[in-house]
Amino acid sequence: MDTLPVGTAYVVFTGLGGVGAVTLGVLLHGDPITAPRAIGLALVVAGVAVCHAAESGSGAESGAGETVPRPALNSTAPLESAERPFPST
Repeated sequence: MDTLPVGTAYVVFTGLGGVGAVTLGVLLHGDPITAPRAIGLALVVAGVAVCHAAESGSGAESGAGETVPRPALNSTAPLESAERPFPST
């Protein structure tokens, strides 16, 4: 998740997954498409787009787009004290 924050990824996967499930229900099972349902789906898609745009848009003053160096997953070297997420006990 170096390029997409976890919160945005969660919104994208759950929002688009829900829209996909409703779409499959309509196409495969003949679920009805009502005006409130269509508006709700459009709002979900718009919300996902806004969340994604907020993360990838201009946000230099808030630190958006900066990457945090992380140790390699297969590294066996101990973390330096400045890299430890919690104080050692």
